[in-house]
Amino acid sequence: MSADPGPLERLVDQAVFLSAEYQAHFATLVGERDWDVDFQRPVLRFAAGDGSPALELRPHFLGSYAQQPSRSWHWGWDNINGFPPAAVELAGQLKTLAAGAGLPEANQDEIEVPRDSELPFRLTLAAKALTGVYAHYAAPAGGGTQAWLLVEAPELALSEPSIMRIVPLVAQSLQATEISDHRAALESYIRLRGLASRPLPGSEGGLRLIAADGGADVEFDELNRITSFTKVELDPEDRALLAEAAPVALQPLHVTVSPAAAAPVEPERGPSSASQSHEPAGTAPSTPPASHDGRAESTGAPAETRPEASPGTAARPSTADRQGEQFPEQTADQSVPAHSAGERPESSPAEDQPAEGSGESARDEPKQEKRGLFSRLFGR
Repeated sequence: MSADPGPLERLVDQAVFLSAEYQAHFATLVGERDWDVDFQRPVLRFAAGDGSPALELRPHFLGSYAQQPSRSWHWGWDNINGFPPAAVELAGQLKTLAAGAGLPEANQDEIEVPRDSELPFRLTLAAKALTGVYAHYAAPAGGGTQAWLLVEAPELALSEPSIMRIVPLVAQSLQATEISDHRAALESYIRLRGLASRPLPGSEGGLRLIAADGGADVEFDELNRITSFTKVELDPEDRALLAEAAPVALQPLHVTVSPAAAAPVEPERGPSSASQSHEPAGTAPSTPPASHDGRAESTGAPAETRPEASPGTAARPSTADRQGEQFPEQTADQSVPAHSAGERPESSPAEDQPAEGSGESARDEPKQEKRGLFSRLFGR
């Protein structure tokens, strides 16, 4: 653990636990449903299924991560794909916020991602901390690329915090990515969720986490790493503290879209069983999206997704070689064909994260078809 974490580490710590809770809830909502995306409206739509109605979310294109020919993250504010303002305006505001937070990764439009790095995922966590939009979806775009979207919808609102969910959520989040200061991360989650806490009697630096359905005693070592997390019954003092606690209101950026950008366009095509692919990346019709699985795994605490971005800019000599990884220019309706939950993304052998490939590639690798939606939501 670093004694002096940098801006990215601090933002990751701030967002990691709340993000994990949102992603777990998101997974339970969408299950194995087909989906498609229309960046013109903009809407990310999951088809009706299992007795549940269709779910429509407001997507914000955050960035893209490409693994070929080289690993790189490309921020959505550098709109090389010509997406409409409605899709990228939040990313533009994020650039200003990230610069104000001293985030060095915001100083360039494209960032090289070292092998085995969690940088794309961590940049997504930082974006959540800065914007107050805590849910995301990693959409396969073909050619080893993912488009990373921050998403909003009333249905994503969390229920009352529960110790029964928090304990496994924290435990599994610690496995998802490096957290520089466990104490700071937990205190951020307590504040954002309106929980209460108090010093743990008989402990040097321990605390009791207090929720309506119980408490948890948390111990830390000298480096602020969590060493134990034990569920306990609440006493009267705990309940009095909880009555005074209140969540911090999240402050998502309110994006203003011009009437032209928000004008209705052709209706989205419904989910197609023939095009079994899970990638809302704004690809042109001439470049069909890859085919991937959309299976949600049921777990109390997700290991969150890692981003995958479009590398080159249009001015680069290598752009022509990157057409498979980079999103092509969009047609007027700015929509993506419907996709099915039947297949999973291709996975990089070097990294335990989705490395989205073509539909044929996904179908040819049945062993990798288990990760699907869970890998898109959590990256594990």
